[in-house]
Amino acid sequence: MKKILFITLSIFLLFTIAGCSSGLSVEFKDDYTLFVEAADRIDGLAVEDISYAEFLVPFEEVQTHYKNLSVHKWPDRLSAAHASLESAMHSLNLVKEVWDVYNKGFGSWRCSLDRDVGNDVALTLEISERLDGTDESALKWLRSQTCDVIINDILENFSLHYSVGKHEMSEFIQ
Repeated sequence: MKKILFITLSIFLLFTIAGCSSGLSVEFKDDYTLFVEAADRIDGLAVEDISYAEFLVPFEEVQTHYKNLSVHKWPDRLSAAHASLESAMHSLNLVKEVWDVYNKGFGSWRCSLDRDVGNDVALTLEISERLDGTDESALKWLRSQTCDVIINDILENFSLHYSVGKHEMSEFIQ
């Protein structure tokens, strides 16, 4: 009887430890599923095919679900996935920054990035550094482009990081 009790208790503890070590609660899985659904609606977008309003809804959903994900303790084995998704979120936030500052959500998407006043210069420089480092030629290139070119580049970065993170997470989320 003691052997049976010991074996039963051992199996129970084994599953309990395995469950804890994964760190993936039901809530985590649900939030991740919602995150993927929202991010999938952004993944692969081309700027010319989407309006600011159409971008904003899934963007806000992705932000919400990602915040929910990041409050959980990520297992060490998922650190690479977390880093990839973090990079993807930085790209999305940058897309919104550019859209907000330069397009304001109104009129034509094509807008010049050559204005040299106030916050526009600071944001242009920040975007340049994030995309290409601090190279002056990168800044000159950036200022010669239109918003749609910049946003498409950033969305490509999002797609890359998101795809990697999603793949790394998929085997743990069943």
